[in-house]
Amino acid sequence: MKNIMGTKWMGTVLGLLAVSPLWAGGEAGTVGAEFLRMGAGARGMSMGEGFSALVDDANALYWNPAALAGLEKRSATFMHATTIEDSFYDFGGYGQKVGKSGGLGVGFQYYSAGELDNTDVNGNKTGTSTPNDVAVLAGYGHSLGAYQLGLTGKYVQSQLVDTASTFAFDAGVLTPWYFNDRVRLAATVVNVGGTLTYDKESTDLPMAMGVGAGVKIMKNWVAGADVVAPKDNDTYLGLGTEYKIPVGDTMGLALRAGYNTIERGGDAGVTGGVGFRLQGLDVDYALVTQGDFDASHRISVGYRF
Repeated sequence: MKNIMGTKWMGTVLGLLAVSPLWAGGEAGTVGAEFLRMGAGARGMSMGEGFSALVDDANALYWNPAALAGLEKRSATFMHATTIEDSFYDFGGYGQKVGKSGGLGVGFQYYSAGELDNTDVNGNKTGTSTPNDVAVLAGYGHSLGAYQLGLTGKYVQSQLVDTASTFAFDAGVLTPWYFNDRVRLAATVVNVGGTLTYDKESTDLPMAMGVGAGVKIMKNWVAGADVVAPKDNDTYLGLGTEYKIPVGDTMGLALRAGYNTIERGGDAGVTGGVGFRLQGLDVDYALVTQGDFDASHRISVGYRF
C-alpha cells in the first residue's frame, strides 16, 4: 500500500512537470523574491545545482524536502555567499530524524542588497536604505515504503521602499536507489504560493518545477543532474560531479565541478569547489561564475552529530 501511495505521488509531480511548458518560459524579471533561488550549501552550488537527488543533510530544506526523511543524524548548516558589489546572501538550516520514518527541518534565507542612496525627483540624495529579503523555512519529510516525500513551508518577506510578505511551499519526492543501488530520481515543485504586494503592485514568487537524478559512478564518485522549468524563464539544466578522497579514518577531501545553463549576467555558469571533512564537520567552498558579473564565492560549514 505504501509503495502504491509513493508511486501515485511521484506520478502527480511528474504530471505537473509534463505540463510545465504551458507556463514556463515567461518573460524574465516578471517575478519577485529572486533570493529564494540563490541556493543552499556550497556543495550543491559547486556541482552546478544538479543536486535534488543527492542532498543528504539540512540543505534538503532548499533542494528537496523529501531528503529530510533520510537524515540519519542531526544536521546543522550555514552558508555565506558574496554576490554583486556589497550585496550578500546567507542560508542556515537544521534537521533531524523524527520517529522511524520522518525527518524535520527548520531554516532561513536572507539577502541584503547593501546600502543604497535614496534620491528625489531631481536626483538629490535624501538618505540611504538597505533593501533586504528574508524567508523562514520549516520542512518535514516522510518515508512511504521505499519512497521519500517532503514539504517545506515558508514565510517570505521582502523590503524595498515598502515591505511585502506572503506564504509559500515546496514539495518533493525521492525514489529508492535503482540498478544495484546506483541511480536515484527526484522531482520538486518550489515557491508555490501567494504574491508579494508593494503598495498597489504585486509580483509572483519564482515558482519552478524540476526533475533530477543522482548516479553513483563508483565508490567515491557521484554525479547529479537537474532539469528545471521556472515560471518566468526558459528551462535550464544543472550538471555536477563530486569525487571524494579519504584521508585516514576520520578525514576526507572532495573535488567538485559543475555546469548550469541558466543565464547569470548574460552567460551560462561554470562552477567548481572543494570540501574538507573532519569526523562530523564539513567545510565547503564553491565558485559560481556569473557571466559579465564578478564570480560569486560561497562558503558553508556543516556539522552532523
